[in-house]
Amino acid sequence: GGAIFGAEASGHFYFKDFFGLDSGIFLMMQTLKFMSEKEKTLKELISPFEGRYFHSGEINFETKDKEEKMKLVEETFKHLAISRIDGITVEDKDWWLNVRASNTEPYLRLNIEANNKELLREKVRQLVDLLSE
Repeated sequence: GGAIFGAEASGHFYFKDFFGLDSGIFLMMQTLKFMSEKEKTLKELISPFEGRYFHSGEINFETKDKEEKMKLVEETFKHLAISRIDGITVEDKDWWLNVRASNTEPYLRLNIEANNKELLREKVRQLVDLLSE
């Protein structure tokens, strides 16, 4: 696509202005440039965003049948918006999740984000129950 910037929770950062490639050094240079222009510390720049969203971090589930578990997630949340671009992404107004199969290991990888800690805990519990063997 035509995205200007892309990021992964695993620490990969992709930039259109850097040929669409992943570069931690390019990220560092852009961040330092922005901090210099704004004359603020990184802490000052990110403080307006702290506490707005809560993230589970990546939770891994070892499974023998990745496709079966993916279908279970899709069936459970069929009433919500679902995307199948990279695994299954489910979106609701106050939370979203993505579950995808590892290409190299017998794991499903789950990430959840919510607008508050309680909702995040609830969704993590629900998905742990759903995906655990």
